[in-house]
Amino acid sequence: MQLKEKIHEYAKEYCGFDIVGFSNVQPSSHETTVRNWVKEGYHAGMSWYERSLDKRVNPEKVFDTAKTIIMVGVNYYPFDYPEDILNDPSRGIIARYAVYDDYHEILLPKLVQLKDFIEKEVGRSLEYKAYVDTGPILEREIAARAGLGLQGRNTTLINFEYGSWVLLAELIIDVELDDESVIASEPGERGNLVLHPSKKEEIASSQSLLAMTDKKSGCFSCTRCIDICPTKAIIKPGVIDSNKCISYLTIEHKGIIPLEFRKLMKNRIYGCDICQEVCPWNKSRQKISQNKDFKARQDLFAPKLLDLFPMTQEQFSARFKKSPIKRAKREGFLRNVLVAMGNWADPSLVKTLEIGLQDKSPVIRAHAVWALQQVDSQESKKMLTRHRPSEMDDEVLNEFL
Repeated sequence: MQLKEKIHEYAKEYCGFDIVGFSNVQPSSHETTVRNWVKEGYHAGMSWYERSLDKRVNPEKVFDTAKTIIMVGVNYYPFDYPEDILNDPSRGIIARYAVYDDYHEILLPKLVQLKDFIEKEVGRSLEYKAYVDTGPILEREIAARAGLGLQGRNTTLINFEYGSWVLLAELIIDVELDDESVIASEPGERGNLVLHPSKKEEIASSQSLLAMTDKKSGCFSCTRCIDICPTKAIIKPGVIDSNKCISYLTIEHKGIIPLEFRKLMKNRIYGCDICQEVCPWNKSRQKISQNKDFKARQDLFAPKLLDLFPMTQEQFSARFKKSPIKRAKREGFLRNVLVAMGNWADPSLVKTLEIGLQDKSPVIRAHAVWALQQVDSQESKKMLTRHRPSEMDDEVLNEFL
């Protein structure tokens, strides 16, 4: 058994990865597109993306001796949200990846475990980088090149077995593995697919599908993800304007949510799966994850908004200690909850929203003002009238009509 096959087997059997693929460190074939994406400002407030741009489009620059990228992934699909739950304005919808403990902390030790195995096989220490959605590389493009799927029009990686419900990670090593793969001869042919010998049978049933798919996206003529996006963030196939994306707005964006997006967010309080929920590839492939390290938290299955607000810093830290939701911090998460409460606009919320008017965070106070305005009852109007004279922050004052 050659080293690549040993790595493939070990990564699946002992590290628990569901998909494994290999790529060299060749430059991106989408460099111009990526640079234009940044030039247009579609990366929004993610300044770190621009700072690492040269490495992203050329992984050889990650470190001098980099030779091979081992792409791995796990199926994370936890459950189906019934339509009545998805559309219940009193509940908050959390992106499915975030109903588990933080996947960064789950997958990184497994990458190190895989690295240790390779070191034993080659008889020396490796120079390496292990990344879980944190590295300066275009992991979805590389995963497609490594034979793990196709990139959809919503930019997600669509795996042949699990759809787009996969979390990716990568191990970059200074070992040049023997070329055991069959690589498509022309960019775009079969999605620029790289087939590892041990993967051929696994995806053979997909070959007839691949032959018919859109060579750029693998999506046939389907535009469901583009059509359904509430904020029209997918401005054209394969290009997302992060400034409009609900996932960006509820996780990475700091400060006030732009007014034009608040009603469109409905009850999505952390991340957004809408474009994945309608994807035909997912409809036929999604399956509940059996990974023992991924245990869905039932308290994060469409939690009631009134169970999330108010919440002190101590309560937030305790509840989300191991959760990826901690990335939004208390201010960002409660801001999102207040937007959802405003979209619910139930008169019974007025007393609860009043607590938000007293919060130390101007961002939370601003969204509490907006939510009370959406309730639009005599009680909420009186409350805003009473509060306005004591408010000194300009951003909060801008929320008053």
